[in-house]
Amino acid sequence: MKWAIQRGIPNVSSPILVDNVLFLSKEGGVLTAVRAEDGAVLKEGRISPAFGPLFPSPVAASGKLYIANQQGRVTVLKAESEWNVLTVNDLGEECYPTPAISGDRIFIRTASTLWCFRRAA
Repeated sequence: MKWAIQRGIPNVSSPILVDNVLFLSKEGGVLTAVRAEDGAVLKEGRISPAFGPLFPSPVAASGKLYIANQQGRVTVLKAESEWNVLTVNDLGEECYPTPAISGDRIFIRTASTLWCFRRAA
């Protein structure tokens, strides 16, 4: 089956597929969840009103999406068709590269720092 969508296409960041839901994150913090099998838009909306420019691609782990914006704010969302924001963490400096996940850690490089986060034991 072929399908196409016209709205919500990212300018820079790559889409990510999680459990048959394709997530598209666009400039200004617009997030679109699309059913991968048929292209049906499941949910589209703003992550936050002041999200700003977006260069890094989203990453996913443990049922969560991590989306970093240019200002260094990392938004954590439930990675499901009816996504919702769980928390926003402000790293305080610009972020252009895509975060990386390895095991139970997420690595985020900002303008002058390489951050490593993991869940407390």
